[in-house]
Amino acid sequence: MGWEDIERVGGNIAGWIADGLTTAIGAILATSAQWGAGFWGAMIGALVAGGLALYGQMRTIRAAREERLAQKRERDQAMGYALVAKLGKLASGLRSIDKVVDKSLREAGDVERWATLQMLANLPDPIHFTPEEIAFLFRLGNNDLLNRAMMFDDQFNALIGWYAAYRRGRAVLHDLMEQHFVAENRMDIRPKPGMEALCKMKKIELTALADGILTNLKPDRATAESLLRETITTLNDRLGMKLSFPLKDAKPDG
Repeated sequence: MGWEDIERVGGNIAGWIADGLTTAIGAILATSAQWGAGFWGAMIGALVAGGLALYGQMRTIRAAREERLAQKRERDQAMGYALVAKLGKLASGLRSIDKVVDKSLREAGDVERWATLQMLANLPDPIHFTPEEIAFLFRLGNNDLLNRAMMFDDQFNALIGWYAAYRRGRAVLHDLMEQHFVAENRMDIRPKPGMEALCKMKKIELTALADGILTNLKPDRATAESLLRETITTLNDRLGMKLSFPLKDAKPDG
């Protein structure tokens, strides 16, 4: 075998080796390309699916949060309506009593202090702010409204209690006295025999009650109406309510 034959055989072998390497590299590259495409396709698909799932979950969370806020808002508004109704009843009762007392003073004429007030047949019921209502006022963030309202129910109930005591005292005093004819067509009311001292004490008690009522009634009425107005304003501002001030007078019998 000559040198040319050896060179030809070597060339063929080199060609075979080159062709084999080319084929192998091509196959590897092709396999790599297919694997890369599959990997990135799977990755993109997972990201899209995860994003859609996250979006759906976020929408669910947001909807649940909005529902909770809506429910809380409804509860707060219901509490607001109840509080305004209670304050309205309180202010209306004081306004009505004040009108009756003004009428009593105009018609009293020259009588002793203990006898100046009319006997009301019906007094407003006592009113009590619940812990939930006080906590609600605290959440509204109006500290002035909270501070003025916290003890006002006790103040209102004390005034109603004074008037109830005055009414009972007048009834007791009436039983301790009797009518006497002074002249024709004229009568006088005097203590029953032996009841003079007790009548005097009862008149002193009634005078003190009347003074307390007359001293506190108008300021309490003004405070009640101011609390009602401020509560309505605060509820409209904080909760978006649309309340007005339609205060109607109660009409206790005089």
